[in-house]
Amino acid sequence: MHKLTTLFLYAFLADGLLSVADIASRQGTPGTLPDPLAVGVSLAVLLLGVVLFVGMVFTPRLSKRLLLPPLLFLGFTVVWSLVFGDKDILTLSVAESLLALGLIVGFWKQSGSGIQDFTSNRPLFTFKNFAFTALLNGTICMFIAALMILSFAQKLRYKCAEATNGYVTIQPGGISLEERTFQRGDREIRLISMIHIAKSGFYDEVAKALPATATAVVLLEGISDREHHLSGKLDYSNFAQWIGVASQKESSFSAQAAKGIAEAKTNRAEGKEQTNLEYQCADVDIADFKPDTIRWMQAVAHLFDSSSFREIIQKYSEVSKTLELGNEAAFAEVLTKRNEHLLGEIHNALETHTTVVVPWGAKHMPGLQSEIEKWGFVETARAQHQAVRFQNKTLVGFLALVDRMPVEED
Repeated sequence: MHKLTTLFLYAFLADGLLSVADIASRQGTPGTLPDPLAVGVSLAVLLLGVVLFVGMVFTPRLSKRLLLPPLLFLGFTVVWSLVFGDKDILTLSVAESLLALGLIVGFWKQSGSGIQDFTSNRPLFTFKNFAFTALLNGTICMFIAALMILSFAQKLRYKCAEATNGYVTIQPGGISLEERTFQRGDREIRLISMIHIAKSGFYDEVAKALPATATAVVLLEGISDREHHLSGKLDYSNFAQWIGVASQKESSFSAQAAKGIAEAKTNRAEGKEQTNLEYQCADVDIADFKPDTIRWMQAVAHLFDSSSFREIIQKYSEVSKTLELGNEAAFAEVLTKRNEHLLGEIHNALETHTTVVVPWGAKHMPGLQSEIEKWGFVETARAQHQAVRFQNKTLVGFLALVDRMPVEED
């Protein structure tokens, strides 16, 4: 026990010093990977710490006075590094080194001959120690787990808003999507952030918020497949049913859009003028993408063409390689190519309509907003539509707690 405790403290000190040296050497070079030696030592110290943490339950010979401070600090550092990455880890590594050095010097001075096992004469196992330490460690583990969950939830909330430029926000009551209005002279563009699955009332709310005038046009999202590259459509209906929300394709908004498109085609064929809100398809065709992107989309469609979650798990093994190899590049092309096409459609629509409504996925919105602001459009209004409402009171209370946590910006 004496040697194990001594080994841990010196390893703890070495981990702090290596981490300081590693992070300091990578300052000013973002994206550089940590040194393998520093990572290896950190993992070894973490593993040894877990062994000692559990070992304190089974033997009173492991000094809690000596081991608890570095073990608790180690747990805090792990949580912090998982949530914030390298940010401020340099400060924590310095603190880790100082803590270990202080413990080593303190016990060395107290014993006069080095770190010693102050409980060496105690029995190897006592029920009293087992019960007390198990309760203590269990409480500590629950606290660390709660801290990790809170931290990850706070980071997810922040990252979600950051990735969509605030068009999607996770709030205590649910998930909300934002609508923003931009104007330039007598022309107006309304960007309405949408989602494939939401509560049914969300689609009703969006449909009712649309202008009824013939001077407005709605540019709809929806990739066409004229060459039949996909054997089945990308359908979120099953997934929506599993989590108790509605699929967009089965909503009042989609029904209204389909009716509007049919009416516009009839008017054009018969040479009639549009008398109310016009709907137009403004998306690309699958054939416009690169072959690798098409294969990636086929793999995604294959997954969603499932009748149960178990079937998705089974199918994932069939398409996992395609998804992993093409995910980043394919997603980037799907996003940028569709945005470029849509911007052209918006530009053309502004020549014939005073109001252009764009109800598209939230991920498209930051790029669209950036471009239309370059055209001279200025934001004039915002509105929020709740897409998902959290019914569970525990979840609502938990997110309310997350909402009060400070945001650590990158």
